[in-house]
Amino acid sequence: MGEEPGSPSGRGSQRFRLEVRLSARDVGERAVIRWRRPAPGGGEEIADVLGVLEAADGSSLRIRKASGELVTIPRNRALAGKRIPPPPRNPGASRKEVPVMTTEVRVRRVYDEPSPEDGTRVLVDRVWPRGLRKDAARLDEWAKDVAPSTGLRTWYEHDPAKFAEFRRRYAAELAEPGPHDALARLRAEAASRPLTLLTATKELDLSQATVLADLLRQDR
Repeated sequence: MGEEPGSPSGRGSQRFRLEVRLSARDVGERAVIRWRRPAPGGGEEIADVLGVLEAADGSSLRIRKASGELVTIPRNRALAGKRIPPPPRNPGASRKEVPVMTTEVRVRRVYDEPSPEDGTRVLVDRVWPRGLRKDAARLDEWAKDVAPSTGLRTWYEHDPAKFAEFRRRYAAELAEPGPHDALARLRAEAASRPLTLLTATKELDLSQATVLADLLRQDR
């Protein structure tokens, strides 16, 4: 769920080599942190966690994932960390074209049990989720046009080290006519009632649904 286990000599740590540069000035910003966490079978493993930094002091960093989980990371276990720049505001649209959003935008896995608080449920994956019956999804819309292109999705592979560049490229795709219109429909929906963006991935923090939710929340 937004964390990727690895090992100090494995694929994960080779992709992401940064010093921990997060401080109290970065609270409220999106960030990615690599840390040493206790492994389920004993010992330690390397994991990446991405979310909104809620606190940073001399002893720990606290980051809230898109799922709502709050992760506390002791400073002596943090290996690397950086802020993630926000995507361009409202790609392809002027402020005059954007409805003012007054309701909540949520991000959830499409496999999770639907909730009365979901409001409008929209799948934002290009490919139908594996093993899920269409009648069980209880969708209001399948917005394939707003999903990343196959080429971008294949390049990205939910690699935390590529997330900032993925956001930039994805925002550029959303400025194109088809995706732009699909994003405008989501804005209009979010202006009137709660909206839940659904995806199949377990890594909600690294998903296109989280990028879309951030863009829609900028319209508040």
